[in-house]
Amino acid sequence: MWNPKKMSADMANYTNCISSIHSPNEELKQLENSGPSVTEQSGSGVVVENDSNLEANLSEIEAEVSVSDNTQSTRSTNGDTHESVDKGKEEEEWLDILGSGQLKKKVLKRAENGYRPQRSHICEINLQGSLPDGTIIDKHDHLSIQIGDAEVVQGLDLALPLMDVGEVALLEVGPRFAYGSQGREPDIPCDVTVMYTVELLSSEPEPEIET
Repeated sequence: MWNPKKMSADMANYTNCISSIHSPNEELKQLENSGPSVTEQSGSGVVVENDSNLEANLSEIEAEVSVSDNTQSTRSTNGDTHESVDKGKEEEEWLDILGSGQLKKKVLKRAENGYRPQRSHICEINLQGSLPDGTIIDKHDHLSIQIGDAEVVQGLDLALPLMDVGEVALLEVGPRFAYGSQGREPDIPCDVTVMYTVELLSSEPEPEIET
């Protein structure tokens, strides 16, 4: 015979029994946490790690690549900086007298005083001129010239007033202020740049006409 009290007690026991069992979702979580890191296998037979391990590995690789890129960028930047500084320093060593690149001066030895010759002064110089290939075309010791009297190429006439007595300078004289389109046969070709090493030994004003 159906007994309501007994049915009620059975239902209570069934409810307690169900509540004591973990839900499928909780079981799955426990298995994932306690199980091995390898959870599935690809079709090609390669074992694939779980998502958390993959994310950790990818993070490590990205960090290494980022550090490597930063290091290379720093090296590249430093290289560009050094190159720019060296180029700027080299440009500062040369004085572009006319601003056209046709007449440039670089000091090889600075003078102890600041006395400079003036136009029409008589100067004594040591002079050596050479072609770009190193061929010597002019060499004079204790050569006496008067500035502005066209006794030397125009580039020397223009550069000497910018030198101090006792100074040694390297002059780069373009064709326009050297030997031009005609050159000087047989040793100086046409349209050639000439390099002069000049030492200014002395500079004196032109003597009075009466003397």
